[in-house]
Formats: sequence, structure tokens, C-alpha cells
Amino acid sequence: MRDPDDKVLGGVCSGLGHYFKIEPRWVRVLFVLFLLIGGSGFLLYFILWIVMPEAETRADKMAMRGEEPNLQNFKKSFDEDVRNFADNFSEAGAQLTHGARRAGNAMGGCFGFLIKMVAWLLLIGSGMSLFGLSIFYAFNLMNLFGLENPMLFPPLELLVKEDAVIAITFGFLAISIPIFAFSLLLIKLLFKTEKLNNYLSLTMFAVWAVSIFGIIYFCVSTSQDFKEKSTISIQKKMKAQNIYSFTAKDVRILDANDKDSLKSKFNMNIDGEDLRNYLRNDINISFESLDSLSQPYIQYNYSAKGSSYQLAATRAKGIVYEAIQEENTVLFPSHFLLSKHSLNRDQRVGVVVYLPVGASVVLHEEIQRKLRGFSYDDCRNNYSEEEQPKYTEWKMTKTGLMCTKPAKKEDKSDEDDEHEDNQNEETT
Repeated sequence: MRDPDDKVLGGVCSGLGHYFKIEPRWVRVLFVLFLLIGGSGFLLYFILWIVMPEAETRADKMAMRGEEPNLQNFKKSFDEDVRNFADNFSEAGAQLTHGARRAGNAMGGCFGFLIKMVAWLLLIGSGMSLFGLSIFYAFNLMNLFGLENPMLFPPLELLVKEDAVIAITFGFLAISIPIFAFSLLLIKLLFKTEKLNNYLSLTMFAVWAVSIFGIIYFCVSTSQDFKEKSTISIQKKMKAQNIYSFTAKDVRILDANDKDSLKSKFNMNIDGEDLRNYLRNDINISFESLDSLSQPYIQYNYSAKGSSYQLAATRAKGIVYEAIQEENTVLFPSHFLLSKHSLNRDQRVGVVVYLPVGASVVLHEEIQRKLRGFSYDDCRNNYSEEEQPKYTEWKMTKTGLMCTKPAKKEDKSDEDDEHEDNQNEETT
């Protein structure tokens, strides 16, 4: 009989093994040899599969093994089945557990690898951030102590030097300490180092808390110094001219060729000290009309802010700015000067030029960035590409300056107008 419990294909080899009292694997070896010798093993196996019945019942299985169908053998067969089932179940459970353990180990290894990769990337990013913050902090300290460089944090200009040093230190500690603590946590995760000393941890937290409170203090106290605004107006007469020419000069650039010219009449040295650091360029220039017989003049509006109106007015008085007129040319400095050791408190200069109606005005392109109330480019666009002068011509009207250069017409429009004029001449 064919053995259904130990089969590869149909259980023929295991059934023959039980019949001849040999191991089924040797019978299988013989069939493989017969298969290799002309293919007879396949034909023989197929015939035996057909003629040999399958041992379905327990009595058939006992008969297949050559056992007598008595009560004792039934009990023995039942015990063997139970034992085989238990062994198979235990083996399946062990294999399942082993497979689950291997899958879990593989997943855990992949997950751990990803965590370490992310930790390494974060550690590298934290180190680069600390390095960048250190460079930024060092360069700002160099700026505050007179070694000028381009890396200056603009809010530091709102503080005196001593307060600025403390503020930038607070800011550096407030940002770098959390990054440093995070880096130590990553190092502990990657290299299994010991826990950070409690006293060092508390010290770092205390320094960080003091830095945060220090930043808040400087922010609040500085914002209070912008609470009030004061403006002081001063009027200066101008010489009446047929044509008024206005230009500007960048006072930060000193040109030896301008030694005897109007552009050289700016002195940025007071008491022998270079005051370029106290220059500001918040300047607006506008034009207003007067009666045609009135005397032209310039009105300067100096404004600043402070914690009180009196302090703001004092700071506004400390602004040094005035145009220079020589013959028909009025030259405006590009920057105004603050008094020595003045803080940046939103100081501004507003200039209003009052000219009589009908006055001719020439505006040079150096002044266009400071003009307000009209568009310099609108007038310059009226010039052709070949002309494009470095100045534009205007006329003062009751409503303000008006460009004297007529607007350009499109080529097609010019041809249409010329064609219409020719038709009108022919009709006449």
C-alpha cells in the first residue's frame, strides 16, 4: 500500500519500504537509478502508483507495516500518530518562532541602521551649526571692538558697544547650548557613553535660562527707546536762479580730483576721527511750488525716536545734514551724519525744496533714488535711446514738477499722424 504520511509524489517508495522492511530513501534511490537508465524508473513508478492502493484507515496503515490488527497494535499506532502530530506541531512552532525571530532581527537591524544613519547626519549637522555660530559670534565681537568685517548682525547697531557684547553673547549661548546638549545626546546614542554629569547639566540649563532672560530684557528695553518720535524743521534760503540744477554726491567716496570742486566740500572727520560709521542714508527729497515772486528755500525735517519726546528731540537735533549751493547747482550729500556715539533710533531726514512756479529745474540721475512724490524714470523714458542724458529737465507748475520733454510716440502712430497731416494739406 502507498503511505500517505511519508510521500514525495504518491507514497509508492515509502509503501515499498514498509513492505520490504527497508528505509524509503533507498527505494527512492533505486527509482532514480532506473529513471536514469532508459527512463524505466518513471514507467515502473507510474504503474505501481496505479495498482497500489493508498493506506487510508488505521487498519490499512497497520497492514502496510505488517502488523496484526489487534487492540495492542491499534493503541501503539494511535500513540505513534499522537506523538508524530505533537512532534510535527512542535517542530512547526519552533520553525515559526525561529522564522519570526530572524525576521524580527532583520527588521530590528534595518531599523537600527536607519536610526544610526539619521543620528550621524544630525550629529554632523549639529557640529556644523556650532562651528558656524562660533564664527558668527567671533566676527561680531571683532566688529564691536573695531576690527571691521562684513559679518555684522544689524540689531547690534541699536545698542551701545558694552550692551551689544553682552547681547550677542546671550544670543550665542541661547542658541548653542541646546544644540550642544542635543549633540551630547547623539554621541551617547552612537557610542554608548556615560550619562552627562548632573552638575554640568544643571549649570548648562542655568546659563541657558539666564541667556533667554537677558535677550528678553534687551529686546524690551530697546523697544521702549522707540516709543516717542520727534521732528525738528529748519528752513534755509536759496539763491534765486533762472535754472536750478540738483545733484547728489556719495560722501563715502573721496576723490582727489575733486579737491577744488563743489563735491569736495564734505568733511567726515570731526576732531580728527573718521565718522563713517555714523553715516545714515534715510533721506527723502521732494519738491513743492511757491508763488512765482516768492523766494525759494529748502526745508529740512530731522526726525528721530526715543523713550521720551525730549530724548527724541535731542537725537533729532544731533543730525547733521545740509545741501550746498554754488551758483545754480545744489548738491545734496548721499548720507547724513549723526553725532558721535549716537545710537540708531530711526533717524531720518526729509527735504522739501520750494521753488517758484515757472522755474526751470534740472535733476541729475545721482539724485533719483532719493526723490519722492513723482517718477524720475517717467521723464527719462521720454528721451530716445540715443539721447539718454545723465539728467532730465523739468518745469515747476502749481501742481509740482512737470517733465519738459514730450513723451515719445510709437513709430506706427507717427506714420499715421504724418499720413493724416498730408491728407489735410491735400484737402486744403
